[in-house]
Amino acid sequence: MDLDPTEWFQNQLRRGNEIEPQTLDAYRAILEPGYVYIDVGAHIGYQTLVARKSVGPSGMVIAIEPQPYSCARIVKNWSLNQFGNVIV
Repeated sequence: MDLDPTEWFQNQLRRGNEIEPQTLDAYRAILEPGYVYIDVGAHIGYQTLVARKSVGPSGMVIAIEPQPYSCARIVKNWSLNQFGNVIV
């Protein structure tokens, strides 16, 4: 992920801290290949990346985020991971 060191959340990820581990574990347990995942308030797309790993290339992830800065981060992070099945 391309992370901004000046923003707390992103800085925590840069340090290797997993944010909301119980939520991420739930995604991994519930989501399966081919599922559709919708992230409302997607911020920089961290949880969308985790969800995408579970739904795989046959699934779809829809990221809803009103802030242009965060939307740009989502698109960049998806591009860095070479994921194509995302709608922002």
